[in-house]
Amino acid sequence: MAESTDLSGDSYDYRLPSERIRLVPPGQREESRLLVSPRDPGDLRELSFRRVSDLPEILSPGDRLVVNDSRVVPARVEARTPSGRKVGLLILGPFDSLPPHRLRFLSKGLKKASRLSLFSGRGEIGEIVFDESEGSFSGEYRGERGLTGELLAEGEMPLPPYIARMRPADASDRERYQTVYSRVPGSVAAPTLPAPPFWSWWTAFWEETAVGAGSMTGPLRKASSS
Repeated sequence: MAESTDLSGDSYDYRLPSERIRLVPPGQREESRLLVSPRDPGDLRELSFRRVSDLPEILSPGDRLVVNDSRVVPARVEARTPSGRKVGLLILGPFDSLPPHRLRFLSKGLKKASRLSLFSGRGEIGEIVFDESEGSFSGEYRGERGLTGELLAEGEMPLPPYIARMRPADASDRERYQTVYSRVPGSVAAPTLPAPPFWSWWTAFWEETAVGAGSMTGPLRKASSS
């Protein structure tokens, strides 16, 4: 059978029954599910569903475990157009620059606007353009303080759409949707392998196996468990 070359977004659509969607992570994080794939991507017969707690059986001495240590930013915010209309934004970054600087964002409700006010008037996005190639807006952010600080104060966690449609975000999501090894603000998609009490299991696994560990941004260090 010939391989499909259709890489459009529609080719990835599939039905996701609501009764199969977990709205909150499991209480014991090591019980989160894993899809284990063989090294040969063409051998679909060996695909299997396991648990994180099965990692000691799945990995072998000498294997290297690479983790995504990017910390999820509460990047959903509400903005107002010059006419006062409210629009929702998902800020895509960058998050490590001081204002003024250009940023990218998504918005379903924004048709056209020269500027947007956000953070109760403490920040503004101007010179807004839509980038067809990126499928996102960009604009110059100016504010009284850095973007990340404002988002931490007023933003909402970017829950996956299939969860956000079924329940609103709440304060507990800020830690519940962070990994135990997160350290660098930058993600705008919540992971599914979040925080403590998973940390004690993770450190025990790391110390008792001969598996190497690395991260997406540099050497992996033990984070504070407080």
